[in-house]
Amino acid sequence: MPDNLNLYTIILIDPDETAAGELATLLRNRQEGLRVLVYGTVRAAASMLREESVEWLFIRITAWDDYQLLAHSLSHLPRRVVFLSGRNEKCTQHLALAVDGHLQPPYRGGHLAKIWNRMTDAYFIARPLDIVFIKCRARYQPVRYCDIREVSRESGQLLIETRDADYLVAGSLQAFQERLPVPLAHTSRGCLVNEAYPSGWSNRFMQLGIL
Repeated sequence: MPDNLNLYTIILIDPDETAAGELATLLRNRQEGLRVLVYGTVRAAASMLREESVEWLFIRITAWDDYQLLAHSLSHLPRRVVFLSGRNEKCTQHLALAVDGHLQPPYRGGHLAKIWNRMTDAYFIARPLDIVFIKCRARYQPVRYCDIREVSRESGQLLIETRDADYLVAGSLQAFQERLPVPLAHTSRGCLVNEAYPSGWSNRFMQLGIL
């Protein structure tokens, strides 16, 4: 981490302007010299992500797929990522245990400070970020790409089979594939299969700079 706080660039991506403004104020009030840039979409932030060395990325969960599709083209990845939920999104409190950092409005300085201090600790070990968020039963569940085994149609929905659990969600095979930076194999049975399961994708994502 740089010794000079003026080197800190924080990018905040959230389409909710009110919530983004509240969080940006908390961040700017934490330390003098923090540079907080606010964007509504990953597309709007893309140039800055490509050109700048970003210390922190605060990003809405619903924008994460777009960021992952961009990440392979970035020469510098953000060192720390904190995920954001919408003000009215339910059943997200479990994410505090599933990802390194999670915040939801109304934002509180104490909660932000707790995440900040933990993620800047010298002994902190970050979780892998090669993940897709699967929304099932009103809960966002982070799943590593390498843990996806198969995705198939079932009763008009998608059955996503992973290493640890299975998820039944709405959507199409094509739409799910478009969320992933690396393709799954489309089989004759009309399903998507991870041919590298149970291992192999990790090396691919390291090459792409997504891990």
